Amino acid sequence: MFSSQFFKLANVLPFEEAIELLKKDIKKTYGKKGDKVVQMNIDAVDRTLENLVEVAVPESWKDASGWPDSAQKATYFVDNVMQPILGQKGDLLPVSSFQPDGVFPNSTSQYEKRGVAINVPEWVQENCIQCNQCSFVCPHAAIIPVVATDDELKNAPSTFATQEGKGKELKGYRFRMQVNTLDCQGCGNCADICPAKVPALVMKPLATQTAVEIENHKFSLTVPFKEGLVKKDTVKGSQFVKPLFEFSGACAGCGETPYVKVLTQLFGDRMTISNATGCSSIWGGSAPSSPYCTNPEGHGPVWASSLFEDAAEYGYGMMIAFKKRRQTLAAKINKVLEADISTDLKEALSGWVAGMNDAQVSKEYGDKIKKLATEHASCCTSCGSGTSYSSCCSGSSHSHSSGSSCCSGSSHSHSSGSSCCSGSSHSHSSGSSYSSANTSADCMLGEILEDQNLFTKKSHWIFGGDGWAYDIGFGGLDHVIASGEDINILVMDTEVYSNTGGQSSKATPTGAIAKYAASGKKIGKKDLGAMAMSYGYVYVASIAMGASKQQTMKAFLEAESYPGPSVIICYAPCINQGIKKGMGKTQLQSKLAVESGFWSIYRYNPLLKAEGKNPLILDSKAPDGTIQEFLEGENRFAALAKSFPEESARLRAKIEQEVNDKYAHLKKLAE
Repeated sequence: MFSSQFFKLANVLPFEEAIELLKKDIKKTYGKKGDKVVQMNIDAVDRTLENLVEVAVPESWKDASGWPDSAQKATYFVDNVMQPILGQKGDLLPVSSFQPDGVFPNSTSQYEKRGVAINVPEWVQENCIQCNQCSFVCPHAAIIPVVATDDELKNAPSTFATQEGKGKELKGYRFRMQVNTLDCQGCGNCADICPAKVPALVMKPLATQTAVEIENHKFSLTVPFKEGLVKKDTVKGSQFVKPLFEFSGACAGCGETPYVKVLTQLFGDRMTISNATGCSSIWGGSAPSSPYCTNPEGHGPVWASSLFEDAAEYGYGMMIAFKKRRQTLAAKINKVLEADISTDLKEALSGWVAGMNDAQVSKEYGDKIKKLATEHASCCTSCGSGTSYSSCCSGSSHSHSSGSSCCSGSSHSHSSGSSCCSGSSHSHSSGSSYSSANTSADCMLGEILEDQNLFTKKSHWIFGGDGWAYDIGFGGLDHVIASGEDINILVMDTEVYSNTGGQSSKATPTGAIAKYAASGKKIGKKDLGAMAMSYGYVYVASIAMGASKQQTMKAFLEAESYPGPSVIICYAPCINQGIKKGMGKTQLQSKLAVESGFWSIYRYNPLLKAEGKNPLILDSKAPDGTIQEFLEGENRFAALAKSFPEESARLRAKIEQEVNDKYAHLKKLAE
């Protein structure tokens, strides 16, 4: 321990006195974390002197200067802005290095390669059952299934072992679970939840894995994701989609990030995110790198964090802006439908208007419109002079190598594509020509194509923790769900203000120790789910990934497809909770929380009312009687027994009663 070394070498205090004071401070600082943690720190002090090793510093170091160049050259931003900032050289950068609008590029966390894990998972090929659950729960997207053809594996390293794909969907493919050792945080949740009879993942020291797996990981990046082979809306199938949230700086074993990672695999290519201040705004947008990224088509989440706790209002405004723009787009399309246009184009435009609020349908018809409208549009995306769709040329003479264009009284030619102009004289390779009656419609098609990024229905999300959702930002959250608009809210509930030091929030449960609740919180947790359900038209779900991955998937899919507001409350184990088993057991802790009744999982879907069904589906089983064992497994509850034993006993009895009462209440509502 550094303090022991310092006092031994510095002699600022008699060494024995310094060590005695140091051990007292250890008991004071770590007492709430339990006797085991305290003793481990005291042992570290005692053993330090026995293991001191003198390191000779080269004389040349006193004249060392400069900063080593990054071995991996990336983008201009990464090489010239991000890397200097990470190297503590940010003050040397001129303002001109940054984008004028203040936006930081995405897809940059991949270049950090921290390599901070002590142990990382090693894939045991022969034991793997290809369930993809390890990838599903990974907080950092550091373990990914690879599905490849024989041809794609021709240049694979000799150590890139694969097995035959299991199931009819993967027939003819090879499968591998690839570990990204330098971006792994070493939590071990993947190995902990592996359901194989003999574990297919074994935690090994980082140094034993890097020599082989760094090159294997690099090669795996050359193999395209096989999205669509297995249904995307399943636990297994979702993991064959590239995560559009990767390698964040969240704590190892973070209970929040797995939810976000899976959400981006489901909806990330059309997702907007407004993020509240808190842990999620730190691991989600910690300058200079960004963990949000794009797929091979360049599509990914649009992420932004505004003022302190106005994420709900901010996200609501983003959603309204998109809604109004798409309504304007629909009006233009309806106007074009009144003109004399081809049957194929009319069918595509009509299909889009009818299905504009369906993600899959709007994308399908949007893609058709892009192709067909380009052939009809009267002005090209860009002429040699940069003319846009909405401003046709008059009396000009020019040519296009591709695409289409139209100018009143113009004379020009096209090597491909089609065009129409009033009074124009020009030729097309396809031999098509239009009359002046269609000129207005064609020009409007050009304007429609300028807004083609609006074709696919967007998935609007608001992210935040319990401090924001239950406390500071509740007014905004309530305003948004009361609007009835189609917007989704993800609440990552750690039951405490995690990012600002562990203060008690309205989500902190009875009996838990937190700042401002040193003797245990005396009153129960606010029931945000019940409050949202009281509206009757809000989709509400309470989920816990470790307890049921399938229920988590159902909640995500139902909430996003619901044509109104949705609130998903996620149980998110956190380092502030003092989990005795460690952060490598956060998925297990979620499971125990649900089994004991401490956390209930359910889904309230208003659409079921129209089918004559009860909208509330209770996915939890009755508490199994292990609530006291669960509480003892977390220092936020267990430490109270040492400092206030009588109060601890009283509050624990109250917790057990609250757990049973809540389940009985939910069961009655669900019957």
